[in-house]
Amino acid sequence: ITKKKKGSLAMSLFSKIGIGKSKTPDYSTLNKDLQSSLSIEDCKSSCEVSCDTETSPWPQFKDIDLDGSLYNTSKYQTVHFLIPTSKNNWKHDAINEEFEKESIPVELNFLLKNYSDIGSFGVNVVDKPIGDNIFDADIMKFKKLEKLYLLPFFITLNDVVLSELEDILEKIIPVLSNTEGINTRNQLIGKLNGLLDGMQCYVTPLLLNNLIILCSHKNRDKRCFITAGILKKEINKEIETYNASHQNVVDKSEVWFTNHIGGHKYQANMQIYLNFKDDEETEEDPNKEDGNLFIWLARIGVQHCKEIVADLLVKKGDTKEDRKLLLAEKVRCGKRYDW
Repeated sequence: ITKKKKGSLAMSLFSKIGIGKSKTPDYSTLNKDLQSSLSIEDCKSSCEVSCDTETSPWPQFKDIDLDGSLYNTSKYQTVHFLIPTSKNNWKHDAINEEFEKESIPVELNFLLKNYSDIGSFGVNVVDKPIGDNIFDADIMKFKKLEKLYLLPFFITLNDVVLSELEDILEKIIPVLSNTEGINTRNQLIGKLNGLLDGMQCYVTPLLLNNLIILCSHKNRDKRCFITAGILKKEINKEIETYNASHQNVVDKSEVWFTNHIGGHKYQANMQIYLNFKDDEETEEDPNKEDGNLFIWLARIGVQHCKEIVADLLVKKGDTKEDRKLLLAEKVRCGKRYDW
């Protein structure tokens, strides 16, 4: 990948995913050995820029695609459902093999096919705890979920039971697929709870501004299991370092592990959801982000974590002018949501 290609691709991606334009990336800040590492055929590592002495050791893997263009090699979701499982590894098919046929994960994955004409809907399992009531047989068999997370809306469906699942989707999918006229998260939650009145299920906010999702699915690809742990450690370390020296700190940020998301040959993959929605109405601010943002990065290593934290993640009191995407050539897809 030449410097010229990186620069032109960065400019086009800024306009496509709605991030303010930035100057051509200066990769000299990433590594002392940049010049020799830019020639990929001479690089002995699994990434195009070697790690420096301040980052965690990064494994070298075979069969990693370092040359192909990444953009448009994946797709965003209209609604992304994340199911907590208290696990960071699952059977090869993390839905149909991991769970019984009569369970919420299997049924949810099946029912969402009915809505393919109005959007794209994805289901993944994550390592978040399944809840407190582990002695409830329905929870352990996933016929009931204490929590089901919905992105990019940063909301939580609580107390989802299998018997109500089809009715729940019939009520919430049309609203989530077209949020026109809904300006705050509280308005969205209020509307959804009104539709769910009389059911066990109810909606609350997912109190995060940044959610990074990493594949840790060892039974699909051992490389992901290895790199996910390293990247989570590095991201959290960089957040701690950044917050120690900045007034506008990275706020409400977590890293979750998930099952297979595709694109192992571009490993490591990193999905990032950024939340800009206020819970209450505020005065119109031209410096405020227009809608929540999803970015799917690939060929990510520990040497990229510092600028992901510093230039991309949401901080207290920051504006859209503070947000940069200096790794634009690593974007597989991106979406600026209307919401």
